Amino acid sequence: MCMRGLLVGFTFLIYSAQGLRAQTAQNLIDATEGKLVAVHNRSITVRNDQGTRIFLITPGTKIWRGDYVDVHQLRPGDDLGVRFRISNRTGEATAVDIDANLDRWDGNITKVSGDRVEIEFRDKDGNPLGQKGAVIFWNRTTFLVDAARSDLRPGAFLSVIGLVETPHTMRAWRVIGFDPPGTRQIR
Repeated sequence: MCMRGLLVGFTFLIYSAQGLRAQTAQNLIDATEGKLVAVHNRSITVRNDQGTRIFLITPGTKIWRGDYVDVHQLRPGDDLGVRFRISNRTGEATAVDIDANLDRWDGNITKVSGDRVEIEFRDKDGNPLGQKGAVIFWNRTTFLVDAARSDLRPGAFLSVIGLVETPHTMRAWRVIGFDPPGTRQIR
């Protein structure tokens, strides 16, 4: 009788450990990037150098494309960053978060005009890259630095995260770096 109880208890521990391992693996989040090739009601298809993959979309999937949107506002050709979970049971990938056309731009302001500034792109060492882009500010742009739109002047350094609308136009979501003219510190 005692041996049977021990065997049942041991069997329970084995199954519990296997279930715990499966649950832990189920909760692991992975990430990838790629081009959106198709949008469906409950899934998207993304292609990158590793191949093509389908991601399921659930009501809990958060999708950012300049603001939080539903899956039908994604467009084929969008550059996506996808955080996802893989089901141990089915092998399906379910998107947790999707960022569409999100990028960071760094550069010196060369022109200020109304709701936008033109910046000359800089590399991580502060060297000019020989290209310019327009950064558009809107009512949802948040400054996470000690600066405001009224502080933006030619010669100032600006670092922003936002929605890339064209190769040379970004709608700023967050201003994450600002140095007034003549005070730029290499980061």
